[in-house]
Amino acid sequence: GHSCLPAKTGALTLIAQTILALEANWMPTRCIPAVKNYLEAIAPHKEEEKYRLLTDIEKNWEALQPIIEEDRGLSALFRSTTAITMASGSAQANILPEKATLTVNCRFLEGDTVESMLEFYQSIAPEGVQVRLLKGNNLCHTSPMDEKFDLLADITREMYPGMLVVPGYLLGGTDSRYYTAVSNNVYRYGSFFGNKEWGPAHSVNECIPLDVLVSGPTFFEKLIRRY
Repeated sequence: GHSCLPAKTGALTLIAQTILALEANWMPTRCIPAVKNYLEAIAPHKEEEKYRLLTDIEKNWEALQPIIEEDRGLSALFRSTTAITMASGSAQANILPEKATLTVNCRFLEGDTVESMLEFYQSIAPEGVQVRLLKGNNLCHTSPMDEKFDLLADITREMYPGMLVVPGYLLGGTDSRYYTAVSNNVYRYGSFFGNKEWGPAHSVNECIPLDVLVSGPTFFEKLIRRY
């Protein structure tokens, strides 16, 4: 339709209402074992006040809640997340959109699934909004802490003396998930030495310093020779 005859509730209005519903209904916080082990291992080596509380997450759970809500990194470790990344409507300024779309990107913790997240989105979506899955997969298994992890840790300590090695929890999705069909030991190990000179991921000036590029191949050469 023509924009000279707008409706009170158009397609983009429903999209705006959906965005507000998503922002108002974050998934609840919870602590899974992998995240607990990671944070409690690094906390004694950090100076920020929040890490004092993270040395015993279960004991300090209530005190941690306002910190988690304000800290994007911690929030993503303690809840399944929804990021609103794309929206579309009319292709012209003077045309009312017959339909509008909203795309969200979800990363979830152990215990949540594609099916449970779809059910959650459907429960909060305004009337008239259809929710469907574009693509996605459920979480892979957690890799074991065995002699193969110990080998990664040993090589890391050799290359970077004094480096603390602890199991982590990868928030982003990578192609490593395809290897879980053929191996129980898939560790998502980047092997490059990261520091503050790196540019932020998927942002302006995303970069890796030239002087650390050699560290990745060097690590894997050592790993292959000793495996």
